[in-house]
Amino acid sequence: AMFKTYFEQLIPITPTDSIDTDKLADFVTHTHVRKVLEQIQETYPNVNRETEEIGLALAYLKHYLPASEVPKLYTLYGDFSYQAFIFEEVNGDDAIGISLDMFLGPDYPYKALDPQNPLFSDYISRRYTRQYIPIKVMGIMSEDILGPLPGKRLIDYAIYEGKKQYLLSKIFPKRSPAELLEFTEEEYDWCVKSQLGIWDLYLDQELIYETNQQKINSYVNEAPRAKGMPEASPGRTAHFLGYQIVKSYMEQTGMSLSELIAVKESEEIFRKSNYKPKRN
Repeated sequence: AMFKTYFEQLIPITPTDSIDTDKLADFVTHTHVRKVLEQIQETYPNVNRETEEIGLALAYLKHYLPASEVPKLYTLYGDFSYQAFIFEEVNGDDAIGISLDMFLGPDYPYKALDPQNPLFSDYISRRYTRQYIPIKVMGIMSEDILGPLPGKRLIDYAIYEGKKQYLLSKIFPKRSPAELLEFTEEEYDWCVKSQLGIWDLYLDQELIYETNQQKINSYVNEAPRAKGMPEASPGRTAHFLGYQIVKSYMEQTGMSLSELIAVKESEEIFRKSNYKPKRN
């Protein structure tokens, strides 16, 4: 299954049931590919530290959600496409691929690969480091557990990411909220101090139930900063607020993690959270 996934979807050189041997030969001997593979081998003589942390996180996950699967992990060269992805083995079990080329560290010239690709922007590629491998792997698993986004409103994105963040905080008890949200410590501190201001902007602009993706994009997706907020603000501020709402909801209701996951309606979590940011 890994072979099929790799050469049909990640490195598409098997358009039919038979592999294109010429394309395969070109791929494995290509100068660029060879250089990246050498860089991967130099950066990652092993991934023992990362797999140990992932193993511990999976043990925590099993504690909270006994029915959760333990996926097989594959490290690979992914041609700078996905950091991590989940797929199904031949026997039906889940497996996760980890593209080590997307974790080569802050000194790797990602932007030079394609200056027009936003994924290679400095504010995103700064996270292409080994410390994020466990977070990305368990983030993919968390999304699989949570299922699809329940809607297209800002509140749907916020609550979904808040649930994901809450789950990650339980299985990575030693990681900081900033790391798990993939913010710098400065960005996270700004969000903490500016929580009321973020909330007020969402209310003033009537964004809570907004579905227009152009209007909410910088608050729910990757962006150098949040539209209408100071230069110090990060993108994805809705993820931060969603986490605060979900934490408040769990405090108010005393629910278990499995019960939280079972609640699919964002509005129910939002309403029962009684979330109200405090003035500093």
